[in-house]
Amino acid sequence: MNLFGIQKLSHDSEDNNTPMNNKVENSYYNRYNRLLCIFIGIFISSACFAKATDLYPLDTVKQEAQFEQLVQETRCLVCQNQNLADSNATLAKDLRRIIYEKIKKGESAQTIKKYLVNRYGEYILFKPTFSPTTYVLWLGPFILLLAIIFRVSCISFVQKSRMNSKIFESL
Repeated sequence: MNLFGIQKLSHDSEDNNTPMNNKVENSYYNRYNRLLCIFIGIFISSACFAKATDLYPLDTVKQEAQFEQLVQETRCLVCQNQNLADSNATLAKDLRRIIYEKIKKGESAQTIKKYLVNRYGEYILFKPTFSPTTYVLWLGPFILLLAIIFRVSCISFVQKSRMNSKIFESL
């Protein structure tokens, strides 16, 4: 019996038990098993390439594009670094359904984002809005870069002045 429960055919005659016949028979079943594994793998992996819009049919192409954009820009709160389109978590499925229903009703992307932010907080968006609560997030890297540049320039100025004072003293 092989991996898939298929029994090899055995013949009672002694002519079929020669080493050559066994090799031919084994190679046939090995090829069959490989092909079967390949087909099963292709069948199972094809579900991985399905888009979220395929599961949620919408009336217009504009609505489908809006849905696709929203599920790409919205973070799964369970998976944290996956968007809703890529996540298989139960919460992500519920959020995709909510977005789908709101788009079906004709709500705009901004309205849907506001609803999600009010319900789940700014963290749900991959690109949070520029507001007082996110100033540090948006401006922090620039302020840090300016502080580093200022510090390096101060250190180099002090070293140059020390070097100049040593040169002046030696004269």
